[in-house]
Amino acid sequence: MILKNIVMMNLDISPMFFNNINNIDIIYMNIYDNIKEIIYINLEKRKDREEYINKFLKEYFNHIKITRFKAIEPKQAIKYPFIKEKIKHSKNANQLPGITGCYSSHICILNRLFNKYKNKDTNDFVLIVEDDTQFNNNFIDKLKEPLNITDWNIMLGINPSCNVNHNGINKYDDFKNEHIFGTNVVIYNLKNIKRLYRDIINIPVIIDYDFMLKENIDNIYFFDTKYIQERGDVKISDIRSKIQIKRRLWW
Repeated sequence: MILKNIVMMNLDISPMFFNNINNIDIIYMNIYDNIKEIIYINLEKRKDREEYINKFLKEYFNHIKITRFKAIEPKQAIKYPFIKEKIKHSKNANQLPGITGCYSSHICILNRLFNKYKNKDTNDFVLIVEDDTQFNNNFIDKLKEPLNITDWNIMLGINPSCNVNHNGINKYDDFKNEHIFGTNVVIYNLKNIKRLYRDIINIPVIIDYDFMLKENIDNIYFFDTKYIQERGDVKISDIRSKIQIKRRLWW
């Protein structure tokens, strides 16, 4: 029996299962067609960015549900029980409240995704976008390309200033010694959402969300920086202002 057109969708299917691999056409899924929803992070006071990012996303993803997440100001973070206790033990978060704002917005989105998808068997993804982010058709084309990476947890669109252009999509472990940062774009693999949330929420302190992911979560990938831009009028992130980004010990 000859099998054709097997779709690789994060499934635990090994080509070794088949006797004759030459008779199999493996069609890899792409990211774009499997994005379940899009969430953009936007501060209440930045109505200008909300108008921009909402219009911008609808241009490229008009068939996908797009939701605004009201970004959390650092002083609002203590309203969330799973964040409040961490603040007490987070030296860097107390000294640089912008870290708390960035962390709180992203962790609350992750909490929402966990509660929504934890009991669902899905091979879909969720795309998170910060409201100062830009991309063009090149990024969309990249999302539409067949994805031959089947074992991944998170994909990041890192800060353009990192200036890394290598494989199109790169495994973070191959760049551990390079200065790579930013959560301009975050794509979660919902198949692994329960384990992701458990591992992230159990980290006892608040740290830069991007570094926390990279230091504690395996199978993280990031896109070449040529695919992600920031708006020309953006100089410093609202919720991460006055942060000097550098590698440091957290606990």
